[in-house]
Amino acid sequence: MKLIRLSKFLEKVRNDLGVQLLTLYSLFVIPIVIGALYFDQVAGDRLRHEIMGSDLALARAIAQETNTIMENALLAVDQLAAYPAVEDIRTAEMLDIFENFQAGRPDVNLVYRLGADGLMIAHYPVGPLTTVGTDFSFREYFQRARQTDRAFVSLGRISPTTEQPVATAVMPIWRGDVFLGVVATNIKLQSLSNTLESITSEYQQDSKLRVVILDGGGKVIANPDPDFLLTDYLSLQPELAAAVLGGSSGSQVAQDEAGTEALFSFVPVPSAGWGVVISRPTAVAFATPNAFHRGVLLMSSVFLMIGVFFWAVLNNRVLSPLETLAAYSQQMGREVAGPREVDALDSLCERSDQLGHLVRSFRRMESAIHARIQELATLLETSQAVVSSLDSQVVLNRILEQVERLLGIEKSAIVALDDRRGVFVAKASRGLSSRYAEGLMISPDESTSVTMRALHTGEPIVIQDTQVDPSFEIYRPRAAAEGYRAFAAIPLQTQHANPAALVLYSPEPHVFTENYIGLLVNFANQAAMAIENAELYSHSDARLQEQTRRLEALIQSLDVGLVLEDLEGRVLYVNRSISEMVHIHGDQLIGSSVVKLYQRLLNASLAREEDLGKVKALLDENTEQEISLSLEIGAHHRIFRLKGFTVNDSAGMLLGRGQILQDITRDYELDRMKSSLIATVSHELRTPLAAIKGYATTLLADDVDWEEKAQEEFIQVISDEADRLSELVNNLLDMSRIEAGNLVLARRFCDLREVIERGVSRAYPNPGERIVYEFPEEIPIIEADPQRLEVVIRNLVENAAKYAQNDLPIRVRVVVQESQVVVRVEDEGPGIPEQNHNQVFQSFYRMENGLTRRTPGVGLGLAISRGFIAAHHGEIWLEPKSHGTIVAFSLPLSPAARIEGRDK
Repeated sequence: MKLIRLSKFLEKVRNDLGVQLLTLYSLFVIPIVIGALYFDQVAGDRLRHEIMGSDLALARAIAQETNTIMENALLAVDQLAAYPAVEDIRTAEMLDIFENFQAGRPDVNLVYRLGADGLMIAHYPVGPLTTVGTDFSFREYFQRARQTDRAFVSLGRISPTTEQPVATAVMPIWRGDVFLGVVATNIKLQSLSNTLESITSEYQQDSKLRVVILDGGGKVIANPDPDFLLTDYLSLQPELAAAVLGGSSGSQVAQDEAGTEALFSFVPVPSAGWGVVISRPTAVAFATPNAFHRGVLLMSSVFLMIGVFFWAVLNNRVLSPLETLAAYSQQMGREVAGPREVDALDSLCERSDQLGHLVRSFRRMESAIHARIQELATLLETSQAVVSSLDSQVVLNRILEQVERLLGIEKSAIVALDDRRGVFVAKASRGLSSRYAEGLMISPDESTSVTMRALHTGEPIVIQDTQVDPSFEIYRPRAAAEGYRAFAAIPLQTQHANPAALVLYSPEPHVFTENYIGLLVNFANQAAMAIENAELYSHSDARLQEQTRRLEALIQSLDVGLVLEDLEGRVLYVNRSISEMVHIHGDQLIGSSVVKLYQRLLNASLAREEDLGKVKALLDENTEQEISLSLEIGAHHRIFRLKGFTVNDSAGMLLGRGQILQDITRDYELDRMKSSLIATVSHELRTPLAAIKGYATTLLADDVDWEEKAQEEFIQVISDEADRLSELVNNLLDMSRIEAGNLVLARRFCDLREVIERGVSRAYPNPGERIVYEFPEEIPIIEADPQRLEVVIRNLVENAAKYAQNDLPIRVRVVVQESQVVVRVEDEGPGIPEQNHNQVFQSFYRMENGLTRRTPGVGLGLAISRGFIAAHHGEIWLEPKSHGTIVAFSLPLSPAARIEGRDK
């Protein structure tokens, strides 16, 4: 989804100038604003860190100064404890030491010595108020002194002697392991506050800066405000006080006790365990970075406002006018602009800058486009009118009609070459007198003719005034007689049609402008195309019709059935073979359902129900498969192959489907014959070979001496079976020659009676006395191959002897007709059904009944007989008979025999 949105945005950026400029402006402004904000952030952070570092440095300076003071104080008490008078408590000497010490330390307001029991032994100054003898063992610092031998600073408190806030520098006094008390000095906390006040006044005159020093208990022991001394700061800022007293230093922003956000900087005082805290409101501390931040925001806002103003001006002065101009350019030439668009364009036209110049140019362009569109529309209408017919004369007349409509020319003509006469004549004219039009004949070699000059140069030639143009002088009388003063000849650029020119006549002098001539040339090109189309059509139509007739004759002559159907299963075309099979003319089948066509075909051919199912499956699946159909065509049984195919165009688009119905009966029979040949020949060869092998083996037996008579019988059987085997082989060879078409006859004049008798005598089984001859008194001599005819007679008689009962006669009758002789062999056997009359003459065909299965044979006798008779140019057939069979064949008589018969 994100990619789709990004793609749409990029496409809009590519197609919209405003979006492009806005994007470029954003790419310019946004980085600047982001850079300014980033600089503000970085610079502000740096300024804040510098301010925080400055405050932290101040806190460190104060802490260092305080640490130095406290180290001096601790060093001082350590030195005081080293005096023997102080250690041994020699009061007078000790007070002198205290006096001298205080004189050099104005920050100390009291120096004193406590005993081991915590009683005040002495202090200086003595003052009117004295605490000598007072027990101070309860003090925190006294309890702490008993635990250490080092100097330290106590927590802040109010001194009861001076009644001032002080912090005590304490030094425990030990003599070995014996605690002798402490010597201590009270440091005036006010002096530290004064020091802080002077430091802060030198650092910054801003009174909002507050510096406090905390003791180890978290109380304020130094602050310029006396009232704030000894305040429990730990309760006011517990986290900050705990951090600084824990030895940490740093800066942080937090709420002060008044609830104001403030910057706190804190540094510990390591020598005393104290801490220094500096604080001031963040509004004061960060005034400079805040002012810088406000300045950056102000500059960014001003920059953005300037950008918005610039964009508004750019949009108002450039982008909006460009959008108006773009919308105007898109509808230019297609629709009329509305009143608002016109007013906007008028206001833009008044501008004196480049945009105004551009709008004015667009206005001029629009006027030119409208004029050109009007001209093209007129030419288009002219072209449609001209090419609406392909009749040459109609096209020429319509061209002249459009000339009058388009150009307002009332007189015009089309001059073209007349092939028969070899001159240019007016093929069509409009507005001209018949005398002028019929008399307009121009020789191609006539150099003075304006029309010929235009045709030779290929450029239009214009005579604006025939009365003053010198090149038209010899034609002025004819122009005056016809009544025209201006003349124009425009050649028609034709390639396949004869050269031609469009000739225009004007009754008044006419100035042909360049645009007008260009319009004439365009119109002439349209007219030339129309003439070319008509001329090409006249030639291509005749050629197409001839090709269509040839293709139709070819398809109709095919010996296979052809059906073409559309994608909805309707018949588009059938050839003659299909029409004859369904007994319906092909035109009546067009548009009908292809399924119904095949139903009618199968019903007319007595097809099986399963064949109809196979056809429907083939049509439904629309595949290029093939199926076999068993049909009865007339009185013949035929096997057909139905193969589907698809019809596609050059791009592979499916246009329709079709089926081819092919008679494969012969192929089917050849397959059947091959199978029968293998089965029958293997059986028929086995019988004589078995007999020959058996009798030969018997004769060769060593343990038996056969009688001479028995040996002769065995040898005779072997000879007969060998003859039978030889006859079978000869039959196969004869059948092979017949089917191959290379059978050669040894013709000679012979006696038909003798041929018939020899054929009967060689029949096996021999009919003997059953044979009955019925010959005419005179049988003419025939020219034939006697051996082939003997085979025919023998085969016919053998079939009669095999299938008729032994006591029934077999008749051989000969009938002589005018041009042929007919021989009939008739028996009284079971006969052959009429539906099998044609099949019995096929190779290896034997009827399926009990008698044929008991009778030896391979089914070649009648087939060979038919081949031999056909080679003699005769015919063989079965004649109908109620009981028995009549096989007849005819032989043509030679011309000599026919003459001899007529003479007799």
